[in-house]
Amino acid sequence: MDNYDNFFNDVNGGNAPRTPLYHTPDNDNKPDKKMTRLTVLFVIIALLMCLIAVVNVVVLAVLKDDIAANYTAQLQASIRQEYENAIADYIADKNISEDIKNTVEADVLNKLNTTTAEIAGTQTILSTAVITASSGTQGATASGFLISDRNEAKGITTRYLVTNAHAVLYEKASSSSPFGFNPTYSFQLYDTITCTFLNDNTTYKLEVVALGAYKGDYVTSSEYQSKPDLAILAFTDKQPDETAHPSLKIASSDYASFGDEIAIVGNPAGVGLSVSSGCISHEAREIVNWGYGKFYMTDAAINGGNSGGPMVNRNGVVVGVVESKLQSEEIENMGFAVAASTLVEFIENSQLAANNRLGKNITIPYLTQGIVS
Repeated sequence: MDNYDNFFNDVNGGNAPRTPLYHTPDNDNKPDKKMTRLTVLFVIIALLMCLIAVVNVVVLAVLKDDIAANYTAQLQASIRQEYENAIADYIADKNISEDIKNTVEADVLNKLNTTTAEIAGTQTILSTAVITASSGTQGATASGFLISDRNEAKGITTRYLVTNAHAVLYEKASSSSPFGFNPTYSFQLYDTITCTFLNDNTTYKLEVVALGAYKGDYVTSSEYQSKPDLAILAFTDKQPDETAHPSLKIASSDYASFGDEIAIVGNPAGVGLSVSSGCISHEAREIVNWGYGKFYMTDAAINGGNSGGPMVNRNGVVVGVVESKLQSEEIENMGFAVAASTLVEFIENSQLAANNRLGKNITIPYLTQGIVS
């Protein structure tokens, strides 16, 4: 490297200070041993730091499951303790025997560990009906669920259940051609509609009280953009027992959100009442050209026969009515349910004479429930 020691000798008559712009000492190209040792030391330290970082990452990766499990266990224990304290505070001054107190506390705490599918399989399933509909050679099976109890004090002696419009309607073909060419189709109600419940040998007769609309394979109803794919049915003869088959509560709003755990109950492929579970894949929303109302999307298994069944949250509250799914080789786990807000709107409208098949104002009792933490 050039030596600039004399760079300023001739500047300003030689009076400029002898300060180089850039100075590199002459060293005859010999390496600086001190610099070499220092560099090696820095390299060793850097390698050690990298090794320590790698070891930490590996250790954390190995232990992350244990850490997460321990944290979850501690959190659950903390929540459980809070519940125990709250229960103890509430019943402390109540005149209740010790054995009853212990039973109540055990029941409440047990619900903390109960999954949505377990609730659906032990509670919701008792309120879900297997619906059978027929007209001549036409027939179908679907699902439905109870929404109201009898109220003798108010003169209400009939119970009601909910299902889909497409569960009680079929597309009937007719043709003026003697050979049946170029048939035309129209929606028809099934002549006979009945239902059964789990652990109940009775077959109950039903009639359609209020009817929505849907877009069929051959017929597009002029009302499917103004009415939801829902129907309300009434028991015409025997009424299911309220204790054995209680009515379900309906969510007061569409508060279910992305990832919320849900379960559905129904009669898939006619095999009998069964439960499938999953989550809310997409919040309630309107879908253009799909039909009237809002729809939840879910990854829970939905098959033919599930139509009209309840989709419930971990509190056993109905957040949607199972309606359909998308099916193709490119699509998996995309099922849809009519949202609770649309169901409540339909029930309210159906009580008016102009909106039901009875032609008179009626009372369809039902219960709603908001968010329960």
